[in-house]
Amino acid sequence: MNSLMQVFKKLGLFLNRERFNRELEEEMTFHREEAEKRLVAEGMTAAEAHFAAKRQFGNEANLRDDSYQVTTLWFESVFQDFRFGLRKLRKDPGFAATAILILTLGIGASVGIFSFVDAALIRSLPYQAPSRLAWIPTRHNS
Repeated sequence: MNSLMQVFKKLGLFLNRERFNRELEEEMTFHREEAEKRLVAEGMTAAEAHFAAKRQFGNEANLRDDSYQVTTLWFESVFQDFRFGLRKLRKDPGFAATAILILTLGIGASVGIFSFVDAALIRSLPYQAPSRLAWIPTRHNS
C-alpha cells in the first residue's frame, strides 16, 4: 500500500512539475537565507555569511538533481535520455549517419542469422511425421 501511495505522489509531482520546482527553489532559498541570518547573528559580515551559507548548503545543482531523482517516475528519465540522444544526433550528422549504419548492419545481420537458424534448426520439417524421417545413404556406381 505504501508503494502505491508513492506512485500516486510521484504522479502528482509529474503533473505539477512547475509547482514542485517553484516550491523546491523557495525552500532552498529559505534555508540558505536562514543560515545567512544565523551566521550574521554570530558575528560574520553579510558577504562572509552569504558565502559561508552557500558552502554549508552545498551544491544547489546537485541538490536539485537529487530531489528530481527521488520524485521522478522511471519513464521521465527514459524520455529525457531519448531527447538528449536526439539532440546529440542532430548536432553531429556524421556521427548520426555512422550510428544508424552500424545499427542497421547489426540488426540486419541478427535477423539474417536468426532466420537461418529458425529455418534450419528450430522449425520442424514440413512433413506429417518429421521425427520418423530417416537418412538412407546410397552408393552411386559410376
